[in-house]
Amino acid sequence: MTRENSRRRRKARVYFRLTIAFTLIFALIATGVISALWFSGNLSLPGTGKNSVMQSSYVNALLLGVDADGYRTDTIMLAQFNLLDNTIHVLQIPRDTYVDIGKVDKKINSAYGYNKEKQLFKEVEYVLPGVNVDKYIMIDTKGFREVIDAIGGVEMNVPINMYYNDPVQNFHINLKKGTQVLDGKKAEQFVRFRQNDDGTGYPNGDTDRVKAQTEFMNAAIDKVMSIKTVFQIPKLISIVTDNVKTNFSAKEIAKYAPMALKVNPADIVFLQLEGEGQYLPSPFGYKLSYFVPYKEKTKQIIAEHFTPSADEVNAQEIAIRDKLIGDSSQEMKVGEEPILKEGFFNRFTKVDILDGSDGTANVDAIIQKIEAQGYRVTDVNSTNGVVYPTSKIIGKKDNGHPATITAVIGATSYLINPSKTGNTAVTVIVGKDMASKE
Repeated sequence: MTRENSRRRRKARVYFRLTIAFTLIFALIATGVISALWFSGNLSLPGTGKNSVMQSSYVNALLLGVDADGYRTDTIMLAQFNLLDNTIHVLQIPRDTYVDIGKVDKKINSAYGYNKEKQLFKEVEYVLPGVNVDKYIMIDTKGFREVIDAIGGVEMNVPINMYYNDPVQNFHINLKKGTQVLDGKKAEQFVRFRQNDDGTGYPNGDTDRVKAQTEFMNAAIDKVMSIKTVFQIPKLISIVTDNVKTNFSAKEIAKYAPMALKVNPADIVFLQLEGEGQYLPSPFGYKLSYFVPYKEKTKQIIAEHFTPSADEVNAQEIAIRDKLIGDSSQEMKVGEEPILKEGFFNRFTKVDILDGSDGTANVDAIIQKIEAQGYRVTDVNSTNGVVYPTSKIIGKKDNGHPATITAVIGATSYLINPSKTGNTAVTVIVGKDMASKE
């Protein structure tokens, strides 16, 4: 076998190992399972009480997929959980990313085998200047398959016929086009597919492949993040324990998991490091294929998506926000129901307002709209540094008043939280989406 054929064989073997979907789903499962236990009272850990001590406003962690030998991280993603606005940004770092800081092969995916997570943290921070990371979650493909089976599979529309065989890995893909429920084995085939044996594949290549993977992730997240699913399948707990490795402590997981469980899948943003493939000299006497990031584009991504507006936040403010929104709140859409007209009985419905727009919204105008319907705005306060990108309307009962207030201020959905505390029937948290509204 020639050297070139050998290299192509190695490249084919390592490509079909892990994908972006494996790690993300496992990270969410890990937080979801433990959150469910936490809320049900089956998990009790010391030192997790709420207080007013300042804490970091975000959490950075690497989501990793390791190969069968446990040396190379062929899936590397930076995930940032923003505690202020309950969003998660995920940046995929290609496994062949060029990192020139001492190792022989200069590829980022060999960092873990070189000096475990310490070296990997160092190389990620080299690629993403200004980003600090010291936490990781690592998974394998076996666990991925087991989880998909445990949640009953994921319904997907397979866009094309997929047929591929790799005798070296004993890995085979055989999926027919059409809508179907993918079990663990078929789900692995779906997310790992790139092209057929005859060279055909997605019409737009990697663009369509990423789109298909994202659609699968969204469908899987919807199912995994369901509390009902978690409670119905306790086997998930043992799957996570057996297949997830992390340096998050039990105390840290218990702290962040309840917050992570509340993240709306629409607020999970997927990004890719931008750059180009290049063949560069190597110590082995021949050129190797690398991914070289665009430096200016990388700086732009970091500035826009991984630089929070505040480094620290008062922990008590986050606790108040979580209590107000509630663990069991339900999101409701403003539908065709008629808006309650201004009338005598509306004045018995008290409303309070919290300005979470960082001062960008015209709160007085919002108050006028609400009071024009006859409601009593009894209290107006600030969220004291907790910024909301979108407004939240929280009602204790779904009796028409929350929907009416939502509609008159120009929002589209509201939350019903039967355990809502306070002496008002409806709370309006004004977000930055109201900044341009008068």
